[in-house]
Amino acid sequence: MEWLEFQDSVIGAIPEVKQGLYYEAKTLGTYDKAIKFVKQQKNDGSTSYSASPEEIVQLALWNTICDEVAIKLLKEAKAQTIKD
Repeated sequence: MEWLEFQDSVIGAIPEVKQGLYYEAKTLGTYDKAIKFVKQQKNDGSTSYSASPEEIVQLALWNTICDEVAIKLLKEAKAQTIKD
């Protein structure tokens, strides 16, 4: 039962976390800086300790959120008109 509660709490937080990262990245002024910032937030998982199953799920989820936000920013950037 503990696992299901954990899973529900994590899933429930996804939209808010995603939106927060997106808006934070957009404060950097350019799409290039925003995308780089989001990509730098990803965690490669190289740690000196043994992660619990919950931590592994959180890491994978965080990296997925970062990827999705970077893709959203990239699509917005590509939709911009070219200015001289």
